Amino acid sequence: MWAIRNSNEEFIGYVGLYQTNEKYVIEDDQDKKFFNDSYGIGYYISLEYRGLGIVSSAVNLVCNEIAFKELHLNYVVGITFVDNERSHNVLERSGFKLVKLLKNAFKKSGEMRDVYWFIKEREVGQIQ
Repeated sequence: MWAIRNSNEEFIGYVGLYQTNEKYVIEDDQDKKFFNDSYGIGYYISLEYRGLGIVSSAVNLVCNEIAFKELHLNYVVGITFVDNERSHNVLERSGFKLVKLLKNAFKKSGEMRDVYWFIKEREVGQIQ
């Protein structure tokens, strides 16, 4: 995980990679196999810094420089709650593509919630 800091070096958020296995309830066996062998991207930024493109830039940097160049991953997964439009926008601006809706896939506050599954693939010819 990496800190996101403002121009005064104050902590304003983070971005990080995590292993996705067994974090989500996946029904389809093919999706489950794909998911269990992948890394996801997570991020947060303080309210006053939202909408400025800071998180999109950080996500793009971590995917391209760490996930693809250093870890040699072929893709990174992004998961957002269906109602979190700002998070959808972060992923789309960072080059992620929406794959599918996963119904009742994540437990939050004691209830199962629907999430969108996004993927960013390493570009053909990108340094391995």
